[in-house]
Amino acid sequence: MRHYSPPPPHVTHPGVVAREITDKFASAVKKLEPGELVKDEQFTLFEAVSALEIMDPKMDSGFLAEGESLDEEYDVSRDLLPEEILGIIDQLFCLETLLTSVYVEAILDPTPTNITEADFARDPELRDEQPKLLFILRAYCVGLLKACYLVNELVKVEHYYEVSIRYSGCVLDSRSADLTNEVPVDISTALDIRLELRIALLRAIDLMSMGNVNADSLKTPWIQMRVLLDHFGKQHSLAKAVPEAFNQDLALTVLPWGKQIDPSYVNVEVPSDPRHQIAAQMANFRARVTEPYLDLFRIFCQNRCRVRRTLCHSIHEWDMLQAEVEEIDQLLQVTLDEKPLTTDRGDIGYRLPLSSWAYLYKLRQMEWIVQLGFELAIYQPDELAGMYWYLNYLAKMRAQHGDRIKAFTSRALSQGRQAGGYTAARDREYMHSLSYIRATMLDAACTWEFADGLCCLYTTLQRLGLVRPFGPEPRPYSDDERRYRIRMRPFAAIALPQLPTFDEFTRAASQPETGIPDLLKYAGSAIAGARKGYEALAKLPDQQAFCIRSGDRWRADVHACQKAAIAAGVAVTQLGKAFDAAAGVVDGGEGERAAEGEASLDVGLRVEFPEPGTGYHDWWIVPRLIPTTSEKKST
Repeated sequence: MRHYSPPPPHVTHPGVVAREITDKFASAVKKLEPGELVKDEQFTLFEAVSALEIMDPKMDSGFLAEGESLDEEYDVSRDLLPEEILGIIDQLFCLETLLTSVYVEAILDPTPTNITEADFARDPELRDEQPKLLFILRAYCVGLLKACYLVNELVKVEHYYEVSIRYSGCVLDSRSADLTNEVPVDISTALDIRLELRIALLRAIDLMSMGNVNADSLKTPWIQMRVLLDHFGKQHSLAKAVPEAFNQDLALTVLPWGKQIDPSYVNVEVPSDPRHQIAAQMANFRARVTEPYLDLFRIFCQNRCRVRRTLCHSIHEWDMLQAEVEEIDQLLQVTLDEKPLTTDRGDIGYRLPLSSWAYLYKLRQMEWIVQLGFELAIYQPDELAGMYWYLNYLAKMRAQHGDRIKAFTSRALSQGRQAGGYTAARDREYMHSLSYIRATMLDAACTWEFADGLCCLYTTLQRLGLVRPFGPEPRPYSDDERRYRIRMRPFAAIALPQLPTFDEFTRAASQPETGIPDLLKYAGSAIAGARKGYEALAKLPDQQAFCIRSGDRWRADVHACQKAAIAAGVAVTQLGKAFDAAAGVVDGGEGERAAEGEASLDVGLRVEFPEPGTGYHDWWIVPRLIPTTSEKKST
């Protein structure tokens, strides 16, 4: 086979001389030993990564496709239909950023010095000739710029990722604008609501920047925005101030009607009063947990690769947080004189609600890291069995922890009903919390069962020699233990749940003592259980599924998981029939040829993996089994 060198690039600039170095480079590389690294002190990591990104459409932001111009050719002064303006505003609202709209760029460049200049056209004559409806879009864009600028001012001390920004987003920082509009009927109402929402957001940010402001004053713009958001239907509410948001989360998850979050305790100033001590400890808790809690919402504003990478750091923060708030739990336990819970299964210890809350969030993040690994195609085909086993391990831990929280909540409910002063409002809060715990446990059980089923399926395929890694085999630079250490590196320093050793991981994933018929039986049973669980999840109303204002997207995701479970069940059945036929199994017998060894059987199938984004769900990689006998006949 002959190797042809590519022609040198056509460079027309007189100051550039191109040289063909392919042969010299190939000759130099041949002198290196396999696995040898050459480090040049003058060629830094930054330059290396930059070199990889150059001319890559996915990575190089300056890369221009054929026929693409660096200059924007869109006319921002063109006439638009009211419906088109409404669509642009909704898109800007969803993104809440300055870096995606030619209309925003037209206002920013050059930077306006007064409200009149903050327009799509700077020429007064052209400005007067603009379509009247563009005034609405201009008003919204100015409000968006003002809001983004104020948010930037509030978070200047926050951590920034390395992202190139062409402009500062600062416009009219010392001025405010009172923008109104007037357009016909339904479109007029929709546009007016969006402008009101932007004004309410600006008012809320303005109040937050002030020092001593009445708490009710802070609530007013957020309440107004919540009413406005109802008209959007599928947008997420920004809710209330941070301390109350934590209280709601704690009350929903682990502390319904808990004394630890009683707001009246804050007003007690006597140091010896237990209520003052409880309020002081909860203030310490909020101060410690605020940053990692808010980081969760920041993390999911990034792309999938960064989400996974940042979660790998976040779980270490939550692991330390769990240990620290457990100390607060123990202090509150003494102050409240709490008793351990004893059940028929034995003593399960003290409640420790704050550390339980942190542990639940940490477990969910660990699951997301593994699931995003499947979505981003990080794992090789022969690693899928092991990683699905580890996902099953984490989901099982989350389900068991949910059961523990449920036991303590049920005890608190029983004690509350026996005590005096039990009200309907208190009962609703307990029922709301129990509904959340049930939904969490059902979600964890579905993940647990489905991951267990896919683990058994991939283990069977590996035994039959149908799953092989991509690329050359054997792998010259790695082995199973090294790959295990790389995959488990994010979890190695986590105290709870404890990371299984390599031997434990290998044994649990390969299940050497279980035969293929039993593996397929377990896989079919687990996948069927997951399918029924997803059916039950999909039938939950938005209130019980806790997906208000995002119910359609959440339910579509559940249905996608359900379809993946159905496809996995079909694959297990197909593989079971092919194995029985190859092993000579008749009417449930042992199989004449199976005694010779399972690995030596030819089941007449080959495996295809769906490309990322083409399967039923990116977290559940269901293999396609294609009969090889039909292919032979067709050829």
